[in-house]
Amino acid sequence: DRIKALGICDHHDESIGGWVEAQLEPDAMLAAARGFPNLEKLYIPDGSNYEGEFGPQFFADFGRAATRLRSLRFASSGTDECIAAACAHARLEYLQILDLEQTTSGLVNAILAGQTAATLEELYIESCAEESLRAGDMLRLVTGCPRLKDLRWLFNDDRENHDAVIADLGTCQAIEQLLKSRGG
Repeated sequence: DRIKALGICDHHDESIGGWVEAQLEPDAMLAAARGFPNLEKLYIPDGSNYEGEFGPQFFADFGRAATRLRSLRFASSGTDECIAAACAHARLEYLQILDLEQTTSGLVNAILAGQTAATLEELYIESCAEESLRAGDMLRLVTGCPRLKDLRWLFNDDRENHDAVIADLGTCQAIEQLLKSRGG
């Protein structure tokens, strides 16, 4: 009853001179969700989803089982559909999405269509949907998540995407003003 967070952070360990990688099986994660009634945070280690075991059905099942889930981190593997399934069944306050090569600007709709849109306070997106996610999409997301006050949106500094964001500076300023009006 006391466990509130589940996951293992991959990290560099100087004592062994390399990276410590962790893998968790989907069935073990679902069993934990059912067995830990106060689970609020989930971090799936990067190496756990190379085979795609953590697909949309996993996140839908996990969201139904972990009714108190408030924080979720996607990293290195996942799709818009996975994000949609997680956001549909969880009242997330914190969502971190990192290095997902298979996402599109559809991740905005994935977040807005679920229960998470009403509860999300912090969103961190890095290196995702870089070819399609624009400031206008982010403004729609911020507008559609009324409690969102902390947004971090980072992308690789390639010239084309950088110029597209700079060209829409007015939209970026509108996002900033909206977040500030919420205390962010």
